[in-house]
This record gives sequence, C-alpha cells and structure tokens, in this order.
Amino acid sequence: MKTLSKICSVCETKFVLKKFASKNTKFCSIKCRSKVYYQKYYQHFLWKKERICKQCDNKFIPNNPRQIGCSKICSKRFTRKTWKKKNWRKVLDTENARAKKKARQDWHRKDCKECKKNFLPNLVNKNQQLFCNVKCREKFWRRWENLSDYRKSKKRFEVAERKDRVRANGGKFTFQEWEQMKKDYDYTCPICKRKEPEIKLVRDHIFPVIKGGKHCKSNIQPLCISCNCRKHDN
Repeated sequence: MKTLSKICSVCETKFVLKKFASKNTKFCSIKCRSKVYYQKYYQHFLWKKERICKQCDNKFIPNNPRQIGCSKICSKRFTRKTWKKKNWRKVLDTENARAKKKARQDWHRKDCKECKKNFLPNLVNKNQQLFCNVKCREKFWRRWENLSDYRKSKKRFEVAERKDRVRANGGKFTFQEWEQMKKDYDYTCPICKRKEPEIKLVRDHIFPVIKGGKHCKSNIQPLCISCNCRKHDN
C-alpha cells in the first residue's frame, strides 16, 4: 500500500497521511489546523478590545460585538441620529402630522362674513380665513370691485355736505384773516406747541359745525392735523 506525503499549509513541513485520513487534509497536526480554523471561524471572539464610543468619544470595553456606545443611552442616541439622517423624510412627516394634530385642537370655529354660517377654517390660513368657501368670498368682494372710485366719491360727498352745513350755520372767514391768525399764534399749535413747517396748521372750529357752530373768526383756532383729529367733535 502506497503512503501519500503532503506539505502542511501552515508550518510547511512534510508529513505522511495516516491510514484512515482523508486525502484532502492540508495540515500536519491538530495545532496547525486549529490556528487556521480559529482565524477563519472564531473571529467574533476578537471584539473584546477597547473601543471608542461613537456618541461621547469615551473609551470602553464592549459586552457584545455590535456594541456602538459606552452605555445604552449613548448607543440609542447614536442609532437614532443615524436613522434620522437616512429616513429624514419620515421624520418630517411624523412631525408635521403631530403638529397638525396639536393645531387642530387649538382651532376655533368662525362665522362666515358673508352668509354668517359657522365653519371650521383650514390649517394653512386659519387666522386669516373669513369666508366658509370661495363663492362667499367672491360674492363679498364683488361689491367692492371699484373700491377706490367709491372712496373718492364718498370723500367728495362728505366735503360738499360739510360746505353746505357751514354755509347753513352762517358766518364768514377770509384767507387774509386766516394768515393773520396764524401769525398771531406764531405759527404754533396751542395744544402740542409745535411749529410750522414741522406741522401743518388747519382751521379748527371751537364749537363744532355739526352741532351748529358758526364759521367765523371768534369760533376758529389754528391746530395741527393730529391735534384736530384727536379733538374730533368734543
């Protein structure tokens, strides 16, 4: 019976195969075989080395081969951070859904400005929405298509009405008298004590025209526009 001789793949020594050994054996002894098999099949035992935590950069010895952080908190934080980076769209969707749900609880129902119907406004413009639907909005604003013309005509009417009222109350006040009055007051407003040209002086009726006051020198005083508006008809 022939004896087969081979060279060991680990220590490179020549050896003879035993009687019942397989022809595919590559190792001269169990020690050589264990060296290769340890490197090949038992690599997962080599993880017991000092590592650096990926979250807080502290050094630690892991308890299992997949441990990333020095503690449960660090590993959870790091995995959560990486998951958020990969699935950022999902995170945004969940946050938006939560925000919508919270915002929905704070909504208040409103009355439509046109049809007076009680409705719940949309999320986008819940504070600005005044109408329950588009039809009501168009119907409301269609009345004021020529809003600027309406305002102009209203102003003209008010001016003409005031002139008629002044004429009806009686009295006379010329432009020369007005210039002299401003000079007497030293071009200053008697209420706020500011001078022209910082302010614009206007004619103010001491006893209002609407209550029957006359348009004469004894019933007029120079005031600035702001003081005149603040005084109003009081």
